[in-house]
Amino acid sequence: MRSGSVHLLLLLGLGFKADYGFVGTLDAEIRHDLDKEIGYEITDILEDPDEIAEEIPVIDVLNLLHRDRRSHARTARLMKSEARASRETWLQSMDASDTTRYEVTVLRTTILAQQNEIEDLRAADHQRQAQLAEALTLLRTVQTQMAALESQQTTARDPTHLDVPEEAGSSS
Repeated sequence: MRSGSVHLLLLLGLGFKADYGFVGTLDAEIRHDLDKEIGYEITDILEDPDEIAEEIPVIDVLNLLHRDRRSHARTARLMKSEARASRETWLQSMDASDTTRYEVTVLRTTILAQQNEIEDLRAADHQRQAQLAEALTLLRTVQTQMAALESQQTTARDPTHLDVPEEAGSSS
């Protein structure tokens, strides 16, 4: 039966080499030769976990566990703080989105009101142009009538005109 510290080391995985995924591709012959060079200047040496566990004192294992616990606590605090910052950022983006949506609605309403006002102004302008054209037509008619009237008055005052009685011409 193994001692408690060796068992703890085996549970923690200490003493085992990291598997980088390429060891499984080696031939069975190379795996049986314990000290054979396998390429890339890497030597494949199998180590006995029991021997490694005896070399590492239990206090070092406890120190590693304590450091890992502190690191884990820092990582957990960092994750909580990142999650809080993420939620705050999400809330800010939602507020900005709501504000933008409200402002777009206000702008659309304003534009619609201005378009209606422009249509009303165009209709009023069209009506005033029609009234102005009618007034100009009336003014021309009046000017034509005044010119005709002046022409008749000039003819009436002219002594050479045959139709005018002499009394009317001598009264001046």
